[in-house]
Amino acid sequence: MRVINSVILFLVFISCNSNVDVHLAQSTISLDTSNASFIISEISSVNEGDVFYVEVEVVNNAGERVTNFNGQVELVPSGLVSGNLIINIASGVGGTTLSGLGTQNISLSLNDSNNTGVNTESLKTVQIKSLTSSTELPFSLSTYTSLPSSNILSIYIDPSDNVYIGTDHGMGISKVGSSQYVYKSMIHGLSGVRITDFEQDSQGNLYIATDGGLSKSSDGGLSYTNLTSVDNVGFGAGYRELFINSDDNVYAIDSLGFSYSFDQGSSFSRNMTAGVLDIVVNSSGTIFVAYQSTGFGYSTNNGASYTNVSTGDGLGDTYVSSLHITSDDTILAATNGGLSISQDDGLSFSNFTTSNGLASNTVKVVNVDSSGKIYAGTDSGLSISSDGGASFTTKTTADGLGSNIIQAIAFSSNGVVYIGTSAGLSISNDGGNSFENYTSLPYVSSLYNYADGFYTNNNTDLYIATYGGLAISNDSGRSFSLKRTTHGLGSNQTYSVSKDSSGKIYVGTSAGLSISTDSGETFTNLTTADGLAHDRIRAILITDDDTIYLGSNLGLSISTDGASSFTHKNVGSGDGIGIVHQVYKDSLGRIFVANNNGLSISVDGGVNFVTRTTSEGLGHNTVQSVTVDSSGNIYA
Repeated sequence: MRVINSVILFLVFISCNSNVDVHLAQSTISLDTSNASFIISEISSVNEGDVFYVEVEVVNNAGERVTNFNGQVELVPSGLVSGNLIINIASGVGGTTLSGLGTQNISLSLNDSNNTGVNTESLKTVQIKSLTSSTELPFSLSTYTSLPSSNILSIYIDPSDNVYIGTDHGMGISKVGSSQYVYKSMIHGLSGVRITDFEQDSQGNLYIATDGGLSKSSDGGLSYTNLTSVDNVGFGAGYRELFINSDDNVYAIDSLGFSYSFDQGSSFSRNMTAGVLDIVVNSSGTIFVAYQSTGFGYSTNNGASYTNVSTGDGLGDTYVSSLHITSDDTILAATNGGLSISQDDGLSFSNFTTSNGLASNTVKVVNVDSSGKIYAGTDSGLSISSDGGASFTTKTTADGLGSNIIQAIAFSSNGVVYIGTSAGLSISNDGGNSFENYTSLPYVSSLYNYADGFYTNNNTDLYIATYGGLAISNDSGRSFSLKRTTHGLGSNQTYSVSKDSSGKIYVGTSAGLSISTDSGETFTNLTTADGLAHDRIRAILITDDDTIYLGSNLGLSISTDGASSFTHKNVGSGDGIGIVHQVYKDSLGRIFVANNNGLSISVDGGVNFVTRTTSEGLGHNTVQSVTVDSSGNIYA
């Protein structure tokens, strides 16, 4: 028999575009969950370039999260049916960018895609949040790691050793030798979020190719102007590659051809030849073009006409993914049939393949360092040649690369090698012999007000509870390892983490309390079968005497014997059951429990509690976090 219940929905929808005032739209709607799907018809104004990161949690009247609610959240721009933007609820987090819309209204839709879950549950809250500050980092970042994404699409290092990293979720700006990056994306003025290339002219103007157009910065990437079709730029769906020659002529390739400027970017003209993947220009002004299906072309008359070069001229394949030109005008072409090299201005090529030691004949990108060493990025590793391509040695994940799919190659002035892979930024300080890989983290729970999602007890070891597992760093956040259910965690969705005096690690997950006695290498998981009040452990506090306080969806659990046994406390007012968000102990020994029914306080170690609510002046009875300053002032 189907149980029909009503749903109470509380929506907070925030626009975070830095050029407009932050605004709120709130609504509470009763819905009949006998329907297989339902729509929240709340309308709120959004602006082009707004970025939204959405967390959805469905909780029933018993305080339990509805885990089988596998629906979708759709941000539906008005009048743009084909532009529906979808975030998966099951993962708990997602992000997307509105672009090309101008300023419009959107509606938010919530649908149960598998026709189960909501029909037999009495839902209490569905909360939808969005990114509320342009200083927050997307998807996967905390203050201790700063690559916007592990999918590295492009790298550029300028003469001052400023490093620009392009990813599929924005760009990072850093210096050679640093592992910290300043994040930039559409919320800061860039034309898109997928950053595919960088180039810089002699005046220091930085050009950035994105999936939304071409951006230009005259201050090292701090601010941007965006070039559009009005400037003869932006006809195609995003930009692929850029090239700027010694005369500051700018070439920008999109899906419908390329735009070019012979006046240092003041104005652009168009070449509507489709299928162009890359462009380089030699010292004599000859333009060389890589084609998607017809090989290679060159022009000696500023692009008025092109002569085609193909496999009959020694080119490895008619698919040429990228080009590189050296200071002596040697041309290197990355093809689907090997690495092709020309020393006669592109008239003929010598092709090098796996028979010369290439990891794969599918070469995606190529670059040459100051010593003449060739680096060829393939789909099976990084191949390096010190003899002009006659022979190669290959580096893979076994040598520290994040992935064997190589997407970008760059070198610093002092010889540091930067390799962009599909799974991280790999850096070598020994000429490509070995690499250290840097990645982004899965989404950090504490950014969504789970205040116990971060733990450190010194300046070196960091533990971050994320929606993709427990991230552990033993080098002050320079690199992280990720622990998941394969290591014994109860769930990859983690909320809280702490350590006791013996070094035992406690992790609160959506499916129990996971404990490690070997520095996080393996975990054992405790559930309600082992005495927990509830399997969803949202908060952990461990005091100096190793008393453990666990906040869950059914109140507070306390253990004085290393989690062998527990006593349970129902904190809060009303029905006596509080969903606990944080447990805090101040310098006087008082225990504070932030929960859905108020702020509960104990002066006897958790034996007894009193609960403060709106009656005592709280702004709301749902308290997410609490702290006490040195003067004893309480902040909830």
